[in-house]
Amino acid sequence: MEVCVDNLESALNAADGGATSLELCSSLATGGTTPTLGFLKCVKQKVPSNVTVHVLIRCRDGDFLYTSDEIEIMVNDVQSLVDGGADGIVIGCLDEHAHVNIEQCQKLIQTAKNVARGRVINI
Repeated sequence: MEVCVDNLESALNAADGGATSLELCSSLATGGTTPTLGFLKCVKQKVPSNVTVHVLIRCRDGDFLYTSDEIEIMVNDVQSLVDGGADGIVIGCLDEHAHVNIEQCQKLIQTAKNVARGRVINI
């Protein structure tokens, strides 16, 4: 079972309650945004090692139609969070027709794979 959490207490409670995977977010009340590296590191230190920790990659609330500048922000977030120990990333990018923006998603996925240096990353 995966549980979305946006604070340490919720992450610990979810792990204690049997969650096998956590999706770390900030600002769940607004739909969720990318968590901080500090939050990720603290959760990774405190939850059991069998609990996987995924991070939401979303630089702002609102829609999922991202500019090239916003994609660059998210590429940087993927780099730092995967390098910081995230077991996976959670992404979603749409085009102006509300279809999956394959090019943007592939850019984020490839970034995660490159940073992982062979480590398995869930996407």
